[in-house]
Amino acid sequence: MGNTSVFEFFFGGFGDAAQVTVLLLLSVDFSNSQSNSLENKFNKAERLFKLDNWVEARALYADCERAYADEDPAKAMISKFSRLRADAETRLSYAAVSHAIAADLNSPVALDNPTVKLRGLVVKATADLSVHDPSLSGEEWQQVKELAHQIGDQFWEERAEGELVSSLTCRVKRRKQ
Repeated sequence: MGNTSVFEFFFGGFGDAAQVTVLLLLSVDFSNSQSNSLENKFNKAERLFKLDNWVEARALYADCERAYADEDPAKAMISKFSRLRADAETRLSYAAVSHAIAADLNSPVALDNPTVKLRGLVVKATADLSVHDPSLSGEEWQQVKELAHQIGDQFWEERAEGELVSSLTCRVKRRKQ
């Protein structure tokens, strides 16, 4: 091959237009693989989240939060809420997480996207139960249940049913004290 590049070796006999076309196709394919990689990372984090393995999902969500910031604000905010769920276990207080999510739930992204709002409510309800506010948590889980039903998310609708029982149990125990 001598001083000939691999590209010139394989495509040197073609005209400039053909070479440009090949380069464009290769760059589009590379861009698609990066997008698929990000989507795969997000989907893996989502699986871990539903298995209550937030700490394992944290790094994936942090990457997705940054990567989606400009191209998909809804996924960026879902990633942020989900990362905050892990942070409540390792880096932040439950109260700080609840406060941060309360502010974000009033953002246009959350108000305009029921899936984003649903995730925010899920994490906030969990944090509020952990700061010993079963009444507020129960109200939020009720909102999760209703919103999940509206958007057809059976997983979160059923999960909310169970969490409502937990928050009710905590309220009853609290009254007995």
